[in-house]
Amino acid sequence: PLRAKASTSSVKVDVMAVLKLSVVAALLGCGEALALRPSLSMQHAAGSSLPTTSTSAAAGRRTWLAKLSIGAGAVGAAALGRPGPARADVQYELGPLKLVTEDDPSLQPPKLNMGDMIDPSKDEPVVTDRAYMKILVDGEPAGVLNFDLYGKVAPKTVENFLALCEGTGTGSASYKGSSVFRVIDGQNVGLGDIAGKGDKCVKSGTCVSAFGGPFLAETYSISHSVSGLVSMARGLTTEGETTVDSRIFITPAADAKWADGRYVAFGRLNQKDDSMQLLERLQKLEVQGAKNIPKKTVIIGESGIIR
Repeated sequence: PLRAKASTSSVKVDVMAVLKLSVVAALLGCGEALALRPSLSMQHAAGSSLPTTSTSAAAGRRTWLAKLSIGAGAVGAAALGRPGPARADVQYELGPLKLVTEDDPSLQPPKLNMGDMIDPSKDEPVVTDRAYMKILVDGEPAGVLNFDLYGKVAPKTVENFLALCEGTGTGSASYKGSSVFRVIDGQNVGLGDIAGKGDKCVKSGTCVSAFGGPFLAETYSISHSVSGLVSMARGLTTEGETTVDSRIFITPAADAKWADGRYVAFGRLNQKDDSMQLLERLQKLEVQGAKNIPKKTVIIGESGIIR
């Protein structure tokens, strides 16, 4: 059987070597198979102080530091928090002897920025602000979208949205004149494309927000469990962190759980006026191409804050 003494000395471990060792242990009947176990004490290298030094990964790459547990017949290795080279050398610290089994709750991957999920169908967040957008289709008024915003849950996202509605963003960035850039019947209506390039602004780096460029996604804590929920479209995802900008989308379905944990919800269309009826009509617009761009010219003719 495999034996190891607990130690506090730092060592370098080749991840592939650990995998091979676990296979050998299993073949020899030494006990449990390999389990990738994030340590409870694991912290993000960019966050608060860590119990050990940084890894040997390339400069600027965020990594996870954790304890490598070698127990009686089991090898537990902390999973890397960020993808790296196939055979990255990662620094670990040998910890107390511990048998890691498959039902260990710490095997579940950490959920970042999720917080306690809020189900608006059962407990709607407090509405802190309201805003509106007047929609034009081929130059003709089509109606008004009125938004109820959840500033206590997503304060920075709501601040961005309000500033763009009022035209007070950096460089006078404003939703006025921006397009409805995607319509997927039954799934979502995308609008607020200030850059004028739809999703192409992500790759070209031209997406804008009230703060200038894109900013980090704030929270994924609101579940997409009601119709008319308003969320931020996704920008670049780098090192596990996603950005958002001016682009938003509205989900017409009462159950859009596919968006949970992926898109920042921060408000809802007002349920007491004609906003939802206008959303229904926008969903039925004819589209063209793989990007589902409306054939008609659909823009935000005017936007602002409801005081």
